[in-house]
Amino acid sequence: MPVLTGTEFTAKIKLPMSGAYILCGEEGYLIDYYRTSIRKSLFGEADDPFNHILLDASEDGLEHLAEHLASPPFFAEKKLVELTSFDAASLTEAKAKELKAALESIAEDESLLLIITTAPDSFDFGSVKRPGKHQKLYSPCASIVEFPLESPQKLTSWVGRHFTSRKIISSPELCRMLVDRTGRSMRALANEIEKLCAYLGFLKRDTLTAEDIMLVTCVGKEEDPFEFSGALLDGDSEKSLALLADMKARREAPEMILAGMIRVYCDLALVRMLSDGGAAKNEIASSLKMHEYKTGLYLAKAREIDAPHLKRAIEACFETDLKMKSTPLEKYMLLDRLCVMLCILRAHAKGGRT
Repeated sequence: MPVLTGTEFTAKIKLPMSGAYILCGEEGYLIDYYRTSIRKSLFGEADDPFNHILLDASEDGLEHLAEHLASPPFFAEKKLVELTSFDAASLTEAKAKELKAALESIAEDESLLLIITTAPDSFDFGSVKRPGKHQKLYSPCASIVEFPLESPQKLTSWVGRHFTSRKIISSPELCRMLVDRTGRSMRALANEIEKLCAYLGFLKRDTLTAEDIMLVTCVGKEEDPFEFSGALLDGDSEKSLALLADMKARREAPEMILAGMIRVYCDLALVRMLSDGGAAKNEIASSLKMHEYKTGLYLAKAREIDAPHLKRAIEACFETDLKMKSTPLEKYMLLDRLCVMLCILRAHAKGGRT
């Protein structure tokens, strides 16, 4: 099956679609946009609860996928099944084979469309010329679409079109200024555009200025994927909570934030176990399919944190996961508490205080 660019995928949506598609990459805004576009192309503005099945792989969605793929549309020509939060890296070999078989089973079924969206940093795409592990595994039975962060030039044009659609006069220079200030996340840019439009609307103005951008918008940054995990592993409660507040402000799903936190401590436990067994850094990185920089970071922390504290940290993560799924407690509040608890545990492991 082909590996598609976003442009090629756009053309596909305009045609009758069937089969399986895996949407992966850093730009979650575009993935969500295309999911909505596909649904509207099939059902219009009104959804069809009988023929639009939404499954969450972070819960038990994978367990029910095959049965939903086996059933035909209900008094309709097309059925859409969506599997969200798919973590390819967490699947056992047996589960990966089961999923691949399910994807192969619908290859010739023109009445069924399966859209799989991946969890952040969980799908090894590699590149078109040098496919990663998961691209090699699933590309024979699914079309894979990667959505990397867009270039500043493309984002500048995109920002300009957004302002024009809101009848706000802007210049390419100001649009590029907003991109440079906010960063390359389209979700973050969309939020800042919305703030600027609301601000100008309140003032009854239709022309954007540099002063507006400096006054209203927040400074963004290209995120270090290890910054939050590094702060947690250092027991730096102030930095951890500040980074968590940034993720909340960007409206990142609390379930996905928690999944990332759980992954940090489970990875740390695996690194420690292999290190205690005598494995060298490069052997650990190869065994866990982990970047060597990340492996080195975890190795350093594993030497500082004893097994009982690491076990308690993992238990705290899973206790929070249970509360998030089974109680009405506010999810971001649970994350704040977990963040503080993990930093306290880290301080105890170091024999100090947070």
